[in-house]
Amino acid sequence: MKLFFDQLTKAGFLSSAVLCFSTFSHAQSFLDPEIDPFAIANLEHEIGKMAFVDLDGDGDQDCFQTNYYDNEFIYQENTGSASSPNYSATEINPFGFSPAAPSFGPVFVDIDADGDYDLFSSSEEDGTTFYYENTGTATAPSFGSEEISPFGLTSIFSIFGNFVDIDNDGDLDGFGAIYFEDLGENKIFIAENIGTAEAPEFSEPLADPYGISLTSPDFFYFLDFADLDQDGDLDMMRSESENSNIFYHENIGTATLPEFEAGEGLASPFGISTLGTDQYFFLPMFVDIDDDSDMDLFVPTIQFTDTSTVTANNFYENRTVVAGLTDNKFEVADFSVFPNPATNNLSLLSFSETESIESVRILTVDGREVFRSNKWINQIDLTDFTPGVYIVELAFVNKDTQQLKFIKK
Repeated sequence: MKLFFDQLTKAGFLSSAVLCFSTFSHAQSFLDPEIDPFAIANLEHEIGKMAFVDLDGDGDQDCFQTNYYDNEFIYQENTGSASSPNYSATEINPFGFSPAAPSFGPVFVDIDADGDYDLFSSSEEDGTTFYYENTGTATAPSFGSEEISPFGLTSIFSIFGNFVDIDNDGDLDGFGAIYFEDLGENKIFIAENIGTAEAPEFSEPLADPYGISLTSPDFFYFLDFADLDQDGDLDMMRSESENSNIFYHENIGTATLPEFEAGEGLASPFGISTLGTDQYFFLPMFVDIDDDSDMDLFVPTIQFTDTSTVTANNFYENRTVVAGLTDNKFEVADFSVFPNPATNNLSLLSFSETESIESVRILTVDGREVFRSNKWINQIDLTDFTPGVYIVELAFVNKDTQQLKFIKK
């Protein structure tokens, strides 16, 4: 049996029209895709994966890719702004990287809860997991030497996958797919973090925990997670290497006890068009690329023709969150935070009845809870927070949640 973690970290999308669905408490609205936006490099290889991460702590999303064939990490700094991104020329193996072997990835997470982003990637050939600890800081990254299969992670096949706090216990769990050679089939799996946020340790992978049916025996499956229906838990979007559809599985459980809709899921969800002949979705990636507090979507595609292979980075901008089936008003956050950036204290101002607020949380951009109050408060002490980007989340008694970003200097 070979393992395969497919790629990570956070939205749904529609056509250019504003639509909503009665089955959701909230629904996402996306524009039609833009191709290769923001001067992001199209590396034109068969499995391209982008990772967006604020690697220098300046409040915007920088971009990383890997060039498997040339054994390179490719970095592009966001030289625009958080709300209007634009990417610099590519840099090869920056920040002290010296990969010893070709790898797919990258996946950036704060795996050791020290306030900066570490890097994972993996070998397509034998499933080796590569790990590079950020030995610098959240604003001045520097990466240590390559480590092999850390934290109890077993060998995997192909693209390294997602780390998300799927059970809301404050640490990051691993998701991907297992390929069974003897059966010629794949199954979704989870490797639970049975250690802590600061000292992770991963269990043996549990195959098929949710009864999800993968429609092809092909090796390559890709997952990402986001709260697509705005109900406070993480839903799943997946693609597969030889399929012209993308698939959605709603989390019908809770934030702490997830349960995803079984079977093949909803193909071409939220109005996403099926691709053309010999054209396939790869590696869905959710990120708030324009700093407007909703999650946008990147989906690389590949098309095979008689004479060439054509790749593209498809970008679906999330336009708004709409309130319901009969209410098409754009929703505005019921609170504000200031100052932003903040140094020692963050003040909160509510525009709604504070009695309706069930909790106030601060999350890292990975979704890890670092502060919680089970009642409304109007000021939070940030003295012990590591500088970086955070999210303030209000949860209301009617189960709605709202989020705003801020920067801790």
